[in-house]
Amino acid sequence: MSIKHIGSFFETYDIDEVWRKILLGKDFIYQNTILSISKEKAIIHADDNAVLMALDMQKNKLLLDINKKLPKIKEIELRIRKEKIIKENKEEKIIKAKQEKIENFEEIKKRMFEKYSYIDDEESKKVYVAYAIHRELNEIERKKEGAVKCLSCKEYFVRVLNEDICIVCINKKQEKDINFIKQKIYNDPEMTKEYASKIFDISYYNYELALSQILDEKMLDLQYKIEINLEKNIIDLSKELKEYAMYYTGSKNPKLLEIIIEKTKKRLEKIALSFYGVNIKIKG
Repeated sequence: MSIKHIGSFFETYDIDEVWRKILLGKDFIYQNTILSISKEKAIIHADDNAVLMALDMQKNKLLLDINKKLPKIKEIELRIRKEKIIKENKEEKIIKAKQEKIENFEEIKKRMFEKYSYIDDEESKKVYVAYAIHRELNEIERKKEGAVKCLSCKEYFVRVLNEDICIVCINKKQEKDINFIKQKIYNDPEMTKEYASKIFDISYYNYELALSQILDEKMLDLQYKIEINLEKNIIDLSKELKEYAMYYTGSKNPKLLEIIIEKTKKRLEKIALSFYGVNIKIKG
């Protein structure tokens, strides 16, 4: 969400004015930046690399200055943008249009002021109220479009099928599941996808992705060991090859491991010849 200006629904409040006061005496930086808020994060967009570097150098002090006006902000994120920043009041028209469509707008406005009544500083209070109102207006619009609230993050999203969780949360859960089961596989190479599914409720698909990542990591480790030992005629990769073979087969059976180790050795020797033009022998 990126808002610079909040409309006339409560005496026209402009967050850009707060940003200007925070940067008092730093007009060049102000003219080339935009402040927006996302929950407890202040996002600062800059259209100039020099400005971005200047902000980055004084990031800690900047957070303290922002906290004087916006005490709930806990972190700062700096972003560069290609487009030239032009200060204007486009957003006021958008929010006024939304205001006209919402029948209970005054009730929303009253409720948000009550919610943030504990904030003594009027400027800070208006910023949080403005964002809260804007957020609720967006939620009302999304509901009209058929959006539903995600059971995980509580944000609104449009369903593709009948899912109750948005794609962002689905991806986060998948990443969490993959990292979790990767550690389990690392500790026990013989763990099967059936076991992972039954005991840890990990899907077969996520298990396969986790295993694939482990094999990629092990193969990269093998290739790195070759690269740093190219001056040798024989490179001993016994330990690394055995580990790779165990994860590849999901077994510690010596005969199975020997088959995969031999195939992997030949593959790596061909890679060394193709990429580095050296004829090496790999011990394993």
